[in-house]
Amino acid sequence: MVGQAKADRRRAGSSEAKRPSRGMLKKKASHNSLGKVKSKRGSAAKFTTRSRALRSLQISLKDFRRLCILKGIYPRDPPKKFQGSDKTYYYTKDILYLQHEPLLAKFREMSALIKKVVRRAGRGEKADAVRLYDNRPVYRLDHLIRERYPTFVDALRDLDDALCLVHLFACVPSGKLIPPERVANCARLCREFQALVSHTHALRKVFASIKGFYFEAEVHGVSLLWLMPHSLKQDIPEDVDLKVLLTFLEFYEVLLQFVNYKLFSMRRLAYPPLRPDEQVDPMAQPGLQRMLRAPTTGTPIGGSSVVHAANLRRSNSPYEAPNREAMARFRRGLKAVEKETLAAAEAAEGEQAE
Repeated sequence: MVGQAKADRRRAGSSEAKRPSRGMLKKKASHNSLGKVKSKRGSAAKFTTRSRALRSLQISLKDFRRLCILKGIYPRDPPKKFQGSDKTYYYTKDILYLQHEPLLAKFREMSALIKKVVRRAGRGEKADAVRLYDNRPVYRLDHLIRERYPTFVDALRDLDDALCLVHLFACVPSGKLIPPERVANCARLCREFQALVSHTHALRKVFASIKGFYFEAEVHGVSLLWLMPHSLKQDIPEDVDLKVLLTFLEFYEVLLQFVNYKLFSMRRLAYPPLRPDEQVDPMAQPGLQRMLRAPTTGTPIGGSSVVHAANLRRSNSPYEAPNREAMARFRRGLKAVEKETLAAAEAAEGEQAE
């Protein structure tokens, strides 16, 4: 009898120990009666909040904003805000799409590197901190251009904002957040695009206003409209978030460079083009701006088959390694230009003597 009573008390105690507490019942509120997770429906299944997305991706808010801008993912407005109206919502499929982005690993590496740099700078090891920061990971945005713009026409249709922002930063004075190399790169991209528009006679309308000059050009059947500010001193307002603008500029620089290369290559022109004061070959004299006809195997796509003489050695096209016949034709063209120059100089001297 005593043993039976002990067994009964043991069974009673074990059943009380297995009884779930009130906290456990709260945690199981998302489960059904069978213990399985309830399936989400409606807005809760299609949308997710920003805080949940940050926990899922395990990155900071700053890196999340940069990643969304580069990937072209923006907040959404669900019909039913299940977490409250003060939350920012994104598509769940977009967040799942970001989990497989190669840039995500680069951002995590950069975040870990910054912590090491700050730790060494705090301990006074400035040389090690500078060495670590100089060896920071580098990433490229080429794959994003191919993902967001499958065809060349798609890239042209989204080029208006890129042209406006690049022309704006080409006139902005350099500072702490805007290095002079960034401004020079924007100015170079603007000059290349403007030279191509002038070469193809694609400009349609020009309008001068207080903000600057509005240009409208038609490139491959796509109408492009952009604003170029006046060449005056530009003051950056304090209420403008430059970090967001610089993230957009980072993507637009790569986009415009891809478009420039495509437009130049379709017309059999060397890219990047050289300025008039640059020299690549000793035979290319300063100020020689004659367009020489280069050897081509067929009719070029949408343009003439002329290439600047100084660009024959700098191109990524078949002109990069010309054969003997091409070099002989090139030298004959140079001699013809020299003869014309000497004849014009002698004629000018004869007129002055008279």
